[in-house]
Amino acid sequence: MKKPEKKKRKARAQLRRRGIILVALLAVSALVVNLIVFSYSWFTPVTTSGVGLALDREDTIRSERCTFETYKGTIVTETNWETGNPSYRSRGYFIDQVAYDDTPIANDAVITIPKATTKTEDGETVTVPGRVYFRTNVQNTDTEHPSVISLYHHQMLADVGVAITYPSNTYHRTETVYNDYFILRNAYVKAKDEADVDGPGLLQVEWFVENFDTAATKSIRVTRQTTGVATPIEWLYLMYN
Repeated sequence: MKKPEKKKRKARAQLRRRGIILVALLAVSALVVNLIVFSYSWFTPVTTSGVGLALDREDTIRSERCTFETYKGTIVTETNWETGNPSYRSRGYFIDQVAYDDTPIANDAVITIPKATTKTEDGETVTVPGRVYFRTNVQNTDTEHPSVISLYHHQMLADVGVAITYPSNTYHRTETVYNDYFILRNAYVKAKDEADVDGPGLLQVEWFVENFDTAATKSIRVTRQTTGVATPIEWLYLMYN
């Protein structure tokens, strides 16, 4: 009775082994099928002509053909309105306007900034700084390309106020001597166009310097200096941006 039972257990063990082998074979088959399906392209390759890479390049040319001259200005008052030849009044100026000379400041010229004065307002003493006005005309001579410039002063005086009234509106008071002092930065200058009613390629920079010292005048240069120096000094100069 024991021998048949032993044969049955042996048969069941062989059957389980066969089942395991069958399951393993089925798993391997499924894996192979999946790999084939996902790696095979059902689309027919199409040959197209190659297209190379292209770089669109746009160059902006900046003019570096600017010249400049500086003119001294005078505030028009009730006292000097009728003076001059011709007078400020006949030239169309109004009181409190700044009238600029027709002739630019010459090389080696030294400009005197008047000393400050005092006056009483509402019972208090007020200091009125001495002031000198300038207009620097920057002219682009290039008829095709505009420019961007900065206007610098070689060495600005100590304890003065510097204001730019056009084309920007800024004010700065120096405490010590300031080397390479910027008056105007990154200003746009049009290309020269003779039909431009505002002036062909012209940028007018209007500015002034004032003296707070009530005891003494100050002196400033704004043009090329050749006398008294070993190497000429450009007291005003342009930088291209």
